[in-house]
Amino acid sequence: MSERTEALYKSMGHAFGTIMFGAIGGFIGYVITPWVGGLLGSFVALTYIFMTVQGQLS
Repeated sequence: MSERTEALYKSMGHAFGTIMFGAIGGFIGYVITPWVGGLLGSFVALTYIFMTVQGQLS
């Protein structure tokens, strides 16, 4: 597999993960309050992005 294809798959995986976390956060927000859910969803998404970036650097 070429590096370009691998990078494409990785970025697709990151996008999918971010969307999934956003959906979970949105669902929580719908159940509790939009403010709490939005805050939680953003936090989880940022944490996920930070973790993936850390994984790439190490």
